[in-house]
Amino acid sequence: MYKGKLDFDINAEAFGMLCRILEKEKFQIEENYLRKKGETYRKWREQIRKAIEELDKACEDIELPESILYESMNNEEEDMGGFRYLAEYLWFANYEIGSKEKPEVLLKRNFKETGAKAFLESCFVEGPDVDISRMEVWDIVRLMDFSAKNKYHLLEIAMDPDPFIERLCEDVEKIKLRIEPAIEKWKDIYSYADDFLSKYEDPLQEGFGLKMEMDYQVYPNLTRMNMGFSFEEARTDRSLFQLGILSALKGGESQKKCSEEEIKECMKCFSDSTKWEILKILAENPTYQADIARKLKLTTATISHHMTLLLSIGLIRSEVSVSGKKIIYDLNREKISEVMKETERIFLEHKV
Repeated sequence: MYKGKLDFDINAEAFGMLCRILEKEKFQIEENYLRKKGETYRKWREQIRKAIEELDKACEDIELPESILYESMNNEEEDMGGFRYLAEYLWFANYEIGSKEKPEVLLKRNFKETGAKAFLESCFVEGPDVDISRMEVWDIVRLMDFSAKNKYHLLEIAMDPDPFIERLCEDVEKIKLRIEPAIEKWKDIYSYADDFLSKYEDPLQEGFGLKMEMDYQVYPNLTRMNMGFSFEEARTDRSLFQLGILSALKGGESQKKCSEEEIKECMKCFSDSTKWEILKILAENPTYQADIARKLKLTTATISHHMTLLLSIGLIRSEVSVSGKKIIYDLNREKISEVMKETERIFLEHKV
């Protein structure tokens, strides 16, 4: 469900900006989209573009310190292409959206109350089939698909979390001070997101073709504008879906009839051999990202790049499992049919 009129969470936005800095992303595809003219939601798109430019400018000289929190996990068995950094696991396992407490106080208290096992359980791409409540911490870590180095880093945090929480929250606070003026200036963007999402009883299903097998609450996020992922708050039992504001905008426009530009983008995907093979695999059966990588003998990082592009133009759809930790992908047959029909109309519905 979507519970509208959500206030932005400045700490969540600061953490999103931290992840943006980590990825060092230029968002070229998103920038091209934001600069489109003459389309629906033009005012909203222009505001997003200006806001992102201000946010990037405010943080352009920030360099994050060396820390295991900010090292890529490089998990080649990762099924959902989701979290890449220990900072993300630590934050989402213990942060509460909308809390008025200082992040450091909140994260330390929640980690203490839920314990190291809750943190480690949040790091599973899919929950273990065994009851970990009676297991020792090291035995839990052994079940994971991470490398030996990353398992050691997980243990470091699990056994002594406070220094890592302090490091993470200090960096989030530094970014927060930089972006707060811009977030306040552009807060009307959240109202646009509310207006769009409130049109749907189930915005992820109806607006994006993303099926959730759970009750959830969507909240818009600006700094991670093209991302979307689910997580559960350990203490509140809330199932949340963080939806990038740009994704909300693109979801709204995806409901429109295929434009010629959109058809051209689809044709580019059809002409790319890897994307073509991915679509053929999904035409047979819905499956996971790692399974596609195995079948094509490519890394999940490579497949993830192609899947992101296929998702962005709507040729494939995704569904989140009950655990919220696994995503299954499927071919969007309706979209492909729409592209083919519109292509036929353009080229064949003319008298010779």
